[in-house]
Amino acid sequence: MNIYSKYLFNLFVFKVTELRIQMFNVSEGHVKAVVSVSPDNHVFRGETVTLRCDIQGEGDTGWTYSWYKDGNTIYPYITSNTYTFNFVVQYDSGTYTCRGYRGRDSQSSEISNAVTLTVSGEFGL
Repeated sequence: MNIYSKYLFNLFVFKVTELRIQMFNVSEGHVKAVVSVSPDNHVFRGETVTLRCDIQGEGDTGWTYSWYKDGNTIYPYITSNTYTFNFVVQYDSGTYTCRGYRGRDSQSSEISNAVTLTVSGEFGL
């Protein structure tokens, strides 16, 4: 193999490697997850609160979701994009985020924005 052929071979290997890296980067973190909270970020003990994780521009077909509280995984790989507290207590206060995963094309969203849930006092007081 002459020096020119070696150069072309190395250039080809470099370009193929670069393309694989770009493809990996597109499939991981290309879409953004967004968390919303209902009825409000500040609630009273005993209320029902629902967190919702939406993948921007992707709908909810084929996604599984992981939920995090204060940076720690609390519910990994669940099929519902909502997480409901039926009777919140002060312990539920914290910062929540989510991330979506779609197996059919190995897509992984970016981690969502953080929402802070604050639970205080007694319900109805």
